[in-house]
Amino acid sequence: MQHIQDNGNILHLPELEKQIGDLEDLRMLIQTNQDKLFFATIFISLNAETLEELNEKTKILESELNKKTAMIRTLTFRQLEGYKTILPSGEIPIPNYERNMVAGGIATLIPISNPNLSHDKGIFIGRNMYTNAPVYIDTFIGPPALPNPHVFICGTSGGGKSVALKTLTARNIATTRLWCFFYRCRTVNMQILQKCLVEKL
Repeated sequence: MQHIQDNGNILHLPELEKQIGDLEDLRMLIQTNQDKLFFATIFISLNAETLEELNEKTKILESELNKKTAMIRTLTFRQLEGYKTILPSGEIPIPNYERNMVAGGIATLIPISNPNLSHDKGIFIGRNMYTNAPVYIDTFIGPPALPNPHVFICGTSGGGKSVALKTLTARNIATTRLWCFFYRCRTVNMQILQKCLVEKL
């Protein structure tokens, strides 16, 4: 008995061996480029009307994360840096909080809870690759479905961002008969702009 205690607790040895095997499989997937490794930082902003409400929300959040064995850190005396972090500026003024995550972990951070996202009417943008159901989007549907008509499209260079935007705009014009104006922060697509102006005149 003393020998076992001196060499550590072996009761969790099967679980540890399973974790080691999972990590080795994950390392092989990353090394063979079958999976990607990302550095992610998760910031959670809590809003409350009173200090009591804020403390209650904090306790609930800590309780839920503790169930997942996730540790959170409160930005004590760093509220200004925390506020700058949650702004859509693309800058993170709080370093050294990165965590390694693979593509599956990153995917769980995307706030999508419904596999069949579609409006009842609007622009046809394609079919759901899992259910094959048609997908429509109506950017002017209004609350509570959408708070505003803004659309955010992101992707790598050559990924089809411009084509997607032009397709959405063309189909929107065809279905709603509305006029659109194209403007890019760096350059203006003069051909599309001139065509729109000529047809409008």
